Amino acid sequence: MSASSDGGYDGALRRVYSLAPRGMRLELDRVRRASALLGDPAARFPSIHIAGTNGKGSVAAMLDSILRAAGLRVGLYTSPHLHRFTERIRVSGREITHADVALGLGAIERVLGRPGAPELTFFEVVTLLALRHFARARVEVAVVEVGLGGRLDATQLVNPVASVVTRIGLDHCDRLGSTIAAIAREKAGIVRPGVPVVTGVEGGPAWRILRARCREQGAPLDALGRDFEAKAAPAGIAYSGPGGDLGPMRVGLGGSFQVVNAALAVAAARAAGLGVDDRAVRRGLARVRWPGRFEIIGARPRVILDVAHNSDGAEGLARALSETAGPRSVELVFGVLGDKDAAGMLRALEPFARRVIFTRPPLGRAREPSELARQHPGDVVPDVRDALRCAVRRAGANGTVLVTGSIFTVAEARRAILGRRVRADPPIGL
Repeated sequence: MSASSDGGYDGALRRVYSLAPRGMRLELDRVRRASALLGDPAARFPSIHIAGTNGKGSVAAMLDSILRAAGLRVGLYTSPHLHRFTERIRVSGREITHADVALGLGAIERVLGRPGAPELTFFEVVTLLALRHFARARVEVAVVEVGLGGRLDATQLVNPVASVVTRIGLDHCDRLGSTIAAIAREKAGIVRPGVPVVTGVEGGPAWRILRARCREQGAPLDALGRDFEAKAAPAGIAYSGPGGDLGPMRVGLGGSFQVVNAALAVAAARAAGLGVDDRAVRRGLARVRWPGRFEIIGARPRVILDVAHNSDGAEGLARALSETAGPRSVELVFGVLGDKDAAGMLRALEPFARRVIFTRPPLGRAREPSELARQHPGDVVPDVRDALRCAVRRAGANGTVLVTGSIFTVAEARRAILGRRVRADPPIGL
């Protein structure tokens, strides 16, 4: 990447996306050297660091909402984005501006253009952009979602006051390892000496590895089901754990799997020692919004959008469906990337599907729907928008359509439904 005379937002996007072919390089030396050249922006504010296979984004959104309800100036860094690159980086709920993307990237490019400066990947540059933006905005705390794994992820630059490890399942096996134990070791790498850890891991090898890591690092560990829990209640959820119990609280996100995510967010907000009171917890959970996570749009038919993209996420989605839809009651639109466990996802979701339409998310590394149809019963409609129209027609006014498999599939369907109400980037990207 080199500095460009095109200082606008579109030019900045083109330049940062040009780094995508470098892929992911799981090591920290290069990004640490680059951060030092920028003055180590992450050292200027505390963070809550979130790793895990599923639930990271929802927990991050809930924590952001809770901390803002407590009156704190909060930075939020998540990935990938649904419609706009600027969704990844927010301060006080507001997305980074186009001008700040261009200016921030230009500053990073100038540093990386110096002799001997390291060559960074897309995610490493975007992480530095976020941390620089938070430092300049003088955030009081940042909520930072791990990109991949944890131990060697660029977000290890942060200075955490609490760490969260959500559920752990099989995903990104080509990068993180083919067993739960191997993946758990990577995600447990975010544990820092003496920094409290909150986890949704409840047993098995992942629990043993995380517990051992926390003991090695002298990090206090609060675990779901042992130290805290949340249960569905008529008005939302009821939480019990360190700091006292909280009666029924409304959660602004749908799906029964959000009960666990809400419990993790509450436990982490308390563990971080940032002075968050019960009123802020209640207000934050009620106000949280995170599009594409069991998001219901419309009523005739009801369309459910969910970004589940691995077997563990699909199983959570299936549990939520079991509470709102009967067997064989959903028109399923399914589009997945090529490196995902499509068979495992379909095993979880097919019991709810009247029919399946295989489609193709608009990304070069998508799985071909015709390939899926050779292995599973279903129809092929390659274009997501056409697949959605077909499913809506089949469902009728009283039916239900589910769109899932990838954040890219959901984004395309959401744009088709909401039209101009969705602000999206120009067609530049991965």
